[in-house]
Amino acid sequence: MEETLADTRRRIESLASDAGRYYLACARTGDRPTPVAGLVFESREVAARAARACQRYRESLRRYDDSVPYRDLVVHERRVATSADRRSDAIDVDAGDAGAVDADATDTAGDRL
Repeated sequence: MEETLADTRRRIESLASDAGRYYLACARTGDRPTPVAGLVFESREVAARAARACQRYRESLRRYDDSVPYRDLVVHERRVATSADRRSDAIDVDAGDAGAVDADATDTAGDRL
């Protein structure tokens, strides 16, 4: 039986953490697409699982609406500003390709999916 969009969305939301340091965004545009917009994750590994689920969600959604844009999701790390930082708010640190989600990639020793 195929997982519904609602099931996939609930699974992604269940992976989220209020105190997470990692989030997902498109590598090209920086957009944080539905259903991961506003969510943060406890670890890079959990964020990568959410990225894969998000890809499945958006592929399923695209069956009903072919205008849903494609996104190349990358795991980003958010760190809290320290006294050495000039600003007191959170600073986003780009994790680069380390967390990129690639449909042809596999889970290996590195952070690349």
